[in-house]
Amino acid sequence: MALRFTLNGSQRVDYGTAVGLFPDTCLIGAWIYPTTLDSTYQVVLEKTPSGYSDYRGLGINASTGTISAFMRRGAPFDTGIDMQSAAVLIANRWQFIAAQLDAASAEDLEQQIYYGLERNPAAEVSYLSQTAGTGSTTPVATPLTVGNNIGGGAEGFPGLIQYPFVIEGRPSLKEIVDFQFNPRIVPGLKFLSILGRPGVQPVLAGGTHGTVTGAVMAKGEPPILPLSRPAKRYSFASVSGGGGPAKRDGMFFGVM
Repeated sequence: MALRFTLNGSQRVDYGTAVGLFPDTCLIGAWIYPTTLDSTYQVVLEKTPSGYSDYRGLGINASTGTISAFMRRGAPFDTGIDMQSAAVLIANRWQFIAAQLDAASAEDLEQQIYYGLERNPAAEVSYLSQTAGTGSTTPVATPLTVGNNIGGGAEGFPGLIQYPFVIEGRPSLKEIVDFQFNPRIVPGLKFLSILGRPGVQPVLAGGTHGTVTGAVMAKGEPPILPLSRPAKRYSFASVSGGGGPAKRDGMFFGVM
């Protein structure tokens, strides 16, 4: 199951105003199933701005089939990070999207967008445009929403969303692919929600359980492992070059 949202409708899920859900250095992402690619920007995961400060999010530009990610501040949001991927999205298919944001860095190489179609492992994709800058700002207590902005305006996502997440730090590509197919509690996880349940949408980490406005349950599930399957643990570590999975705080993130 997942939640279905309507193109430019008012549907959304609101996870409250926890301050620490969107760190300055983080990986943000979700599984998405867009049913149309014929409009403008739509929200996947967004932290509502307060005035002209602390505006962070991930979405799609459906008219061009691109992925957008940003972390901005300053009137009128003219300082920070703003990325747009090459055209990779496909209608009516499950796709994994993610973005690595580092607000403390002005280097383009510190920001990446990742994409994986159905059972294909995520890989970094090229950019149509990218603006990098020091976009860090003091976090403010504004709502975290999925599927639309907090006002329920004309940025409604056209289709299904599942497993929206935020992970603090800079996970390796191996760790990203592992999380893509086995979303669960991992070191650095700040936010992860399971969508498609009746009533409130549960979180495995971060914030309050999500309050649904308008979005409805829908059949459909991305190609992942069961959430209940534990991560493998080993008695040795090979961070690089040794053929083994990378270790972080005793937990390994190899594809299982």
